[in-house]
Amino acid sequence: MILTDKIKEEISGKNILLILPKFYDYVDVITKAFKNHGAHVTFFYDRDVTLLHTFVSNFKFQWLVYTQAWHYNKILRKTSDKKFDFMIVVKGLYLQPSFVEEIKTRNPGIKTILYQWDSINFWLSDYRHLIPIFDETLSFDYEDCKTLGIPYVPTFSLQDGNINKDETHDYDFIFCANFTWEKFLFAKKIKQLFSEQGKKAFIYIYLNRFRFYLDKIKGKKLDDEIIKFKRLNNKQYQEVLGKSKMIIDYSHSIQSGLTMRAIDALATGKSLLTNNRYISLEEDFNLEQVHFFDEEQLVIPDFSNEVVQLKRGKYSLDDWIYRILFTKK
Repeated sequence: MILTDKIKEEISGKNILLILPKFYDYVDVITKAFKNHGAHVTFFYDRDVTLLHTFVSNFKFQWLVYTQAWHYNKILRKTSDKKFDFMIVVKGLYLQPSFVEEIKTRNPGIKTILYQWDSINFWLSDYRHLIPIFDETLSFDYEDCKTLGIPYVPTFSLQDGNINKDETHDYDFIFCANFTWEKFLFAKKIKQLFSEQGKKAFIYIYLNRFRFYLDKIKGKKLDDEIIKFKRLNNKQYQEVLGKSKMIIDYSHSIQSGLTMRAIDALATGKSLLTNNRYISLEEDFNLEQVHFFDEEQLVIPDFSNEVVQLKRGKYSLDDWIYRILFTKK
């Protein structure tokens, strides 16, 4: 039985409560994928997405625990007349066991799955208190899985099979990321190095305009040429990726899991330059494809003249859905 058939057999006709973080257009594609497999999906974000959350997270952070409790109580109210076969939560900002217990009480026999695509070491990402209450807890982070004794499941790529195969390339490198101070400083370094080496790079660091001006007021010096206020949608990113020879990935020092960009490389067969040596643990790891750098003494070797296009790994959205449904301790 092929992978998609097994997914359909598991969830077709079933009612799924899906709780996801607000992140690019991933919510839409994940929800659509579950529906395409025949599931009836009721979706909520894992946090309040109104201006109240923006205000609280920036000016009244001590209120966040209360606004999130209000948010999850709202989910309980809106689903009071529904019955679910599955509850699948990704991340779950400030999610409390009492919420999960109430969902279980209302839906005897429900299967509850928690998936984490942030390390417990990240700010507001410690989910250890939720592991006992969920039927299955899985993570993308190698060290978290090892420490907590939970299964490892990599994230997914939306680029699988959709990359431009033309031999002409406008860029030697592509580096796209959400803003963190660490990634911003790295982007400035590689921008200078590429200029010295005569390489063409597409560098795109997204930062919310409000946060940008807030940091400016605080005296932080941000490069307007690197910082962008509009997110790249998947179509735009795919077009630039197809015109680039190599993907650059910068993983946070406290994270061992692979970023979406590293997964994109493995899924498409594109060459990858990364600082995350945990990628060598992946089944599809290939030294011809993956090159490592040391951010402390940043030297980017000149190996981008040849375009390496290797086999594509199994990192599609359906691969991810299959793994979170069927991977056990």
